[in-house]
This record gives sequence, C-alpha cells and structure tokens, in this order.
Amino acid sequence: MFVFFLVIALWVSIGDRPAVGQMALRWLYGFLLLGPVLCAWFVVVGIGSMCARRWARSIILAWSWVELVAGLADLTSFLDTFDEVPIGHIPKGAALLMKIFMIIIFMAFVYFYGSEDVRQTCESRDTVARWTDKCPIPVLVILVASANKLFGVLVSLIVALPKFYFGHALGPVPGAVAAAFVCSICVYVAWGAYRLRKSAWWCGVILALILFFSEAVTYARGATFADYYEVFAASYPGDPLMEKIPLGTPAASLSLCLVYFVWFGYLVYARKYFANRLARQSS
Repeated sequence: MFVFFLVIALWVSIGDRPAVGQMALRWLYGFLLLGPVLCAWFVVVGIGSMCARRWARSIILAWSWVELVAGLADLTSFLDTFDEVPIGHIPKGAALLMKIFMIIIFMAFVYFYGSEDVRQTCESRDTVARWTDKCPIPVLVILVASANKLFGVLVSLIVALPKFYFGHALGPVPGAVAAAFVCSICVYVAWGAYRLRKSAWWCGVILALILFFSEAVTYARGATFADYYEVFAASYPGDPLMEKIPLGTPAASLSLCLVYFVWFGYLVYARKYFANRLARQSS
C-alpha cells in the first residue's frame, strides 16, 4: 500500500495536474511520512499482544483509554456540527456509524485488556521484567496521551490543517511555531512521565490549561473555518480542496473544551504517582 501511494504521489507531482491541489498533495505526503509509523505501531503492538507480552498489554490498555475518551469527544463534536456541509463525499450516516464502531472497539479493548485474567495471563507467560513495569498504568496513560497529541500536531502541521489558538487562525509560519512549541512540550511530558518527573507533570498541567483556555476562547468567539480560509487562501490560490471547506463549521467545540478540562483533572489525580517517586527517593 505504501508503494502504491508513493507511485500516485510521484505521478501527480510530475507535470501540470490542475485537478490536484497543493493541499491534497500535502495530505498524500503526510500519509507517506506518517503512515509507516502507524503501520509499525500496529504490527509491533499486535505481535506483542499475540505473544502475551506484559508491555503490550499495558500499552494497549493505556492507548485504548486515550482513544476511547478522544472518540467520545469526537462523536460529540460531530453531532454538534452534524447539519454542516462535510468535506468529501462520505455520507453523514456512514461517518456516524464509523465513529460509533470505533468507540465500541476501544470499549472492548479497555474491558478485555483491563481484566484481571488477561493481566495474570500476561504475567505468567512473560516472566521477564519489561520497561512498562517501572511505569504505573495511570502514568502510562499520560505518556500515551502526550504521544497521541504529538502525532496529531505533526499531522496538522504536515497537511496544513486549521490551527486556531485563542480564537485566531494562525498562518503557515505562526502555526508552525505554535505546533513546534506544543510538540516540544508533549515530547518532554512523555519522556518525563515515564521517569515520574515532577517537572513533566507540571508541564502537562500547564499545557492542558493553555489548550483548554485556547479552545474555550475560540469557542466563545465563534470562530469558524471562514477565518482559516482567509488566512490560507493566499497560500493556496485556486486550490480545489480549499473550495470544499465548509466555511460555517465552528473552529472549536464545547466537547473538546471539556476534554482538556477532564485531562487537567486527570493530571491532578495522577499527581500522587509523581509524589510517591519523590517520597521513595527521600526515604
């Protein structure tokens, strides 16, 4: 599949292809860059799960919780804008069923990998100490969520997705700077969370508050994709994909505001794991 899309990318890049816009090419190149990462992730974790590895169970459980919460938020946001004109040709009903189906899958993952029987099975079949043993599952959720946010920001940076901060649409250069800032914080939070560093916890809390207030201000301001169109239209003149952007679609949703608020509350809950590390070091 990777070779197939690579051939398509080369074909549309050579010569004058007016039907293919620059934004569509960026989407294609984004898949070529990040698609192999996703493929490797699923292959490695899938093999680890089939081999009943303890690290695979811990990662899948933490990842499933993150994706379940994100999926519920995405479903709520989708229902809020259900009457808006969607991008592309996927029927609204089919898109809704896909989102519900993914939520059901992650609910099943949480139930299965979180069960005591699965935990005991993995521990009995995999007696070697693994790197995830040093990191409690609630802290591993922070690591996975930070990596998930990092991946999402990288995707938005590569494919030029709308980036709104505090009610304003950012252009290519300011958007790249903001994305680099968020990425650097996410990398440090993920790295520091595994080591139970209190500074990483504080960075996660501050980033959660910044994203919450940014989303809340954008939502209160009533920003729409029309603001994004005004910023990026000059960069992609006459781009076919730009013409398909539903300008009335809100740039922020109340559900995403709640997600960042819940994430802040979860970090407050997980603080005890970082405090325990300090207590163990002092004892």
